[in-house]
Amino acid sequence: VFGAIGGYLSAMEIPFNFVFVAIGLMIIAALFSLLYVFKKTWVREVFYLVIMILFLLFGWQFRLYINSGFYYIINDFYAQAAHYFDLAKTISYAEKISNSYLSVTISVFFIGLVSLLFLNISMSEKMSGTACLVYSTVILMFPLFLRKEPGTLYMILMASGITAPLLLRSTGHFRYHKNSKGKRINGGDEYAENISKKGELTLSYSQDGRVLSQ
Repeated sequence: VFGAIGGYLSAMEIPFNFVFVAIGLMIIAALFSLLYVFKKTWVREVFYLVIMILFLLFGWQFRLYINSGFYYIINDFYAQAAHYFDLAKTISYAEKISNSYLSVTISVFFIGLVSLLFLNISMSEKMSGTACLVYSTVILMFPLFLRKEPGTLYMILMASGITAPLLLRSTGHFRYHKNSKGKRINGGDEYAENISKKGELTLSYSQDGRVLSQ
């Protein structure tokens, strides 16, 4: 998430508070990862509900900054596209916050929060990197269309976020298993006992790899 968002901003040369956004999204990603320590499904569902409510409250409280920052990013893209294609007129949205550095920082942080939430939900069962790949491609296609290159650091972060789920998927150390009583367990030092019709006992050890996936 941060690799794609930061890559766009670096390619378009839009200043923002790198430390605040990076540390903030890292903490939220870690919280999402720790969520899978709980074995009860209803605990995770309640957590997601609480997080969504907090995100909505944050969005409402800083709505002017989020809107202004988002409009600044759009206006900047239109301006650079007009310059690239030598256009006379461009569309421009009104920004209510004059401090673009602050508004962009808050805006991209909020976008990162929402992106983390939905990507975490989409990847929690299948551990597929497709969602990350599509997300990153859609964001970075705009500056690449204008022949703007993202920063190397952000590309490394983005590539790591895409390949890590694929590696974990290949090991199978992310799946839920059921024991002989049909109870679903996951991760940690637990293992599942599956007895086939022929009386064969299969032990399937599983560890939680979602921390790396974030």
